[in-house]
Parts: sequence; structure tokens; C-alpha cells
Amino acid sequence: RIDLAPTLARAAASVVLASSLCFGNMGQPEFLQLPAAIASQPLTDEQKLAAEAWRVTDREFVDREFAGQDWFSVRQKMVKRKYDARDLAYEEIRTMLASLGDRYTRFLTPAAYDAVFATATGGVVGIGVELQSEPVQDGMPQTRVLVNNVIPGGPADKAGVKPGDEIVNADGEDTSLLSAEEASKYVRGAAGSKLRLTVRSAGEAEPRVLLIERAEVKLAGVTRSSTSVDGTPAGVVSIRQFSTSTADDVKAALTDVLAKKPAVLVLDLRGNTGGYFTGGVDVARLLLPKGSPITYVTDNRRNVVTYETYTDGLDVTTPLYVLVDSRTASASEILASALQDNGRAKLIGCSGPRTFGKAVIQTVSPLSDGSGIVVTTARYQTPKRTDINKQGIEVDTEEECPLSIDAVKCLPAKLS
Repeated sequence: RIDLAPTLARAAASVVLASSLCFGNMGQPEFLQLPAAIASQPLTDEQKLAAEAWRVTDREFVDREFAGQDWFSVRQKMVKRKYDARDLAYEEIRTMLASLGDRYTRFLTPAAYDAVFATATGGVVGIGVELQSEPVQDGMPQTRVLVNNVIPGGPADKAGVKPGDEIVNADGEDTSLLSAEEASKYVRGAAGSKLRLTVRSAGEAEPRVLLIERAEVKLAGVTRSSTSVDGTPAGVVSIRQFSTSTADDVKAALTDVLAKKPAVLVLDLRGNTGGYFTGGVDVARLLLPKGSPITYVTDNRRNVVTYETYTDGLDVTTPLYVLVDSRTASASEILASALQDNGRAKLIGCSGPRTFGKAVIQTVSPLSDGSGIVVTTARYQTPKRTDINKQGIEVDTEEECPLSIDAVKCLPAKLS
């Protein structure tokens, strides 16, 4: 998701990401030992790339039956094919990944890989929006690109772009069936350049065309405020996405609001579709007592890794309310479920009774030409061993409270 800044160094350290995502092996690519008939002929660069993509998927994918297909025949087909252009190799990789039947396993062009990498490390955006992909129809691979969040005061906000708007076209490029990462390369651009953006709002028959000047707008992933609710002092911390810096940012925000001695804490996760996996775990550690389970992760070899707290968090006693909605997903759900299952917080559903329901983790692996693949590598359960995938977390109480409404106004009339 995200309309982002230029390339960050690919050789930076490997990190665990989440929508839920992880960056995989950043070292030398691994190639296959091929049948003799094929190995006798030198492979083209495109055939090597296809073989490399298959190998990474074979190593990482969580379903070891590979959707019931003859997985090795897929490999042979990919390396036997003659590719007249790099885009044909890309298309073959996309076909291979689509055959696994997993909506989160996908191919990234070099530009799309840069966008995902920048998201994980808190990169800047071009017009001040976060993008997300949504299926056009349940059970179908086609997606459309929606605006998840709009940065207040940014170029998109000033132009009237709203959360939920569909991105239809960017500078003449049809984005209607692209992934969020693919669309981002058309949306971003140099500061000061103009973007001709076509968007469609819910309920509108015709899209509208906007001319927006790009700018270097920093996404404020974490914000805080100190306020009161009917005379009760309250501290509010909002998390819009999880990046590598989120845990440190939340720690600083909590330290600031706790210094004002609030009687209530509010953690706002509305519209937060995820990000850096470890960010969700580490924020949970700031609010839970020692010995609290956070999540159980089962990898593609059926090994179970338990994430828990080892010391008391920064605050483990102040009454805590967590605001979620139907877009709260992935790393956000790891955090929300950890706080709910451990009895640390009450969840308030602001657009229905459940969160999104994404309990799988992906690895983002770079390929040798600068492209990459995102592969589902693991599944997770909540501290009470609940599988929320495609189900979501059931909230404790509901309050109709869209993202445009201040967080404190989403609290129930009677705090308990």
C-alpha cells in the first residue's frame, strides 16, 4: 500500500514486515539444479529470473502442497519457456504465484518493490495518501486501488481526496486493476511535479479528475494528544501504520501523555491496515505485564514461535480502550487481540462488530533484477489460540465512529 518516495538502498538489513510482511534473504540469488536436457543449454537472464522466483516460492510458501498442483512441473515449464522480453518473464512469475490461490502472494516490479520497502521503513509520500488493494469481487484475483488514509494538510487532502476513494487513472495510466504497489509508481513523482489523478467516490456514478502538485509529505505514523472526556483526563495515541520506527514513536507518545496522568488511555487503530509485523508485537509489549502471550506464529514447516512479554510494559494499569474498524488488519490485529485476550483493553468497533481478519504473514524477497515477490510464509493465532483469518476480531462494544471523528468521541457514554 502507499504512494511513496524514491528507492531506498536494497542492501539495507533484512527486516520483518507485515501487512504482515517480512523482507527475506538479501544475499546472492539461489538458482535451481536443472534436468540435464535443460542444463546443457545456457539459461537466458529471463529464464534464470523465473527459476529464481520459483525457488524462493518453493522455500517460503506456507502451503507445502502448493494448492495440490504438480509443483515441479511448474518449475520445468518456467525454465523451458523462451522469453523475448523481461515483461514476459514477469508475467510467467505472476501466473506461477496466482496458481497458489493466495491473494497475498504476488509479484513486485522493481518500482513496486521500492514502494513496499519504503513503506516498511517509514518513507515519505508524494501526494499524502496511503493506498490499499481490495478485491473487485470476492474470490477473484482482480483488485482495485482505494485510498486508505489521507494525510491532513497534504496535497491530496487539499485537493479533496477522501478515504475510500477509488484511484482510476494516474497521468493517463489506467490503475483500475493494479495492485496498490503497482499503482504507487504512477502516483508518486518529483516534488513540484503535477499529477492528473482520476478518482471515484462511493455512490458517485462518474469519476472526477484532479490536478495535484506532488510534495514531500512525511506520513505521521503516530500522533498523540491529551484531552478529557466529560471531565475525565484522557491520553490518545493514534497509529496509522506500522513501520520500523513505530514502537519507538509509540513509546515516546505514551511517555508524553502519561506524564499528564490520564485516567483513561485511548489507542486508535482505525484504518490501520498493518505494516511491520514486529511493530505490532513491540507496541503490545509497551502495554502488557510481564509473561503475557502476544501471538503464536506457525511457519511453513509447522514450527510454532511464541511471542510474549519479558518485562512489565511502560503502562499496564491505566484503563485502555482500543478503537478498531473493518479496515483494522494484520499487525494492528496482532496488537488489538493481544490487548483484548490478556484483559488489558476493551475493543470498540467503529464500523461494525469485527476487524478485517488477516492472520497470515508474508515475506518480501528481492530478485536479482531488482524486482521481488511477496509470499505467504506463516499464520498466526491470538493469545487465546483463536484463528481470526477471514473472520476478524469480535469487538467488546460498538460505536458508530468513522475515522473523520475525533477518537475521544468514539468512547462509550459510560466508561467502565
